[in-house]
Amino acid sequence: MNGKPMNWHQRTVECPYPAALQDEYRKGTLLRQWYERYREGHLLFYEEMKNSDILPYSAPVKDAFGFNELFVGIKYLDAGYEALCHYRNEAREKAKELLGGDAAVKKIITNFESYPQPPDLLVFCPKTNRFRFVECKRKSEKFTKRQEEFFPEVENYLNKNRPPCERALADPSREDLFPPLLADQWIHIVRLVPDNVKK
Repeated sequence: MNGKPMNWHQRTVECPYPAALQDEYRKGTLLRQWYERYREGHLLFYEEMKNSDILPYSAPVKDAFGFNELFVGIKYLDAGYEALCHYRNEAREKAKELLGGDAAVKKIITNFESYPQPPDLLVFCPKTNRFRFVECKRKSEKFTKRQEEFFPEVENYLNKNRPPCERALADPSREDLFPPLLADQWIHIVRLVPDNVKK
């Protein structure tokens, strides 16, 4: 990358969702349903979520925190892929395996409370361990200045320190989930568009 613009528009897909879902999520009911449905065998959801201050299992969720990444993450689970979001316990260990060790996790992931944060999701194929990062944004949400600086750093690091899979995950039959990436790219963007927003 080295100073070149990231050209996010070339690797962005839109993801529509019913606008009413966010209200249900804020109440805590939708998160509870997702947890019950997807916790078994999926690292996107984890046991500590039930008592977490970050994503409370049985209480209102302030400002719909976590909705974007969990809603998008479920799309990948339903398509047969896996996704990591909160890198604790087994999820952190899986991230080490995918990225190629502790040094890569420290450089890219660090820990959940750290800054800058990695892209929202680490999506991978459980059969091959090929992966890519996915940043989830609302339709008109902008990148922070630190994201604009850090995301190229992530891709530079992965290109200089190739992970075991060697290249990013792709699925040409599902370009709605996996827009094409160039050989040196590891991140794409999903824009969430509520159904009450006109195009």
